[in-house]
Amino acid sequence: MALIPAILEDFDQIFEREPADIPSILAIVDRCWKVDTNLKQYYEDLESAASGPLYWPEFSAMDMLPGDLEDAKVFPVVFRFSTSRPHSSV
Repeated sequence: MALIPAILEDFDQIFEREPADIPSILAIVDRCWKVDTNLKQYYEDLESAASGPLYWPEFSAMDMLPGDLEDAKVFPVVFRFSTSRPHSSV
C-alpha cells in the first residue's frame, strides 16, 4: 500500500512528457500488478485466519427519512465486519 502514492506520482509525470514513454508505462503497470498480488495475498491470509466470514450483509434497521417507507432507506443493506481477531496494517 505504501507504494501506491509513488506509482500515482510516476503515472502523472508520464503524461507530461511527449511522446509517451512506453518502458516507463510498462514499469508502472508491473508495479501495479505487484501491489495487486500483495493485496490478494493479504486478503487470503486474513481469510484463512478467520474462524468465520470476514463480513456479511444485513438489512438496515435505520430510517434515514421520516416515515416507515422502505424507499426511505438510503442504504437498505449494511455490511457487518467481524472484530474478534487482531488486525494488522497492509
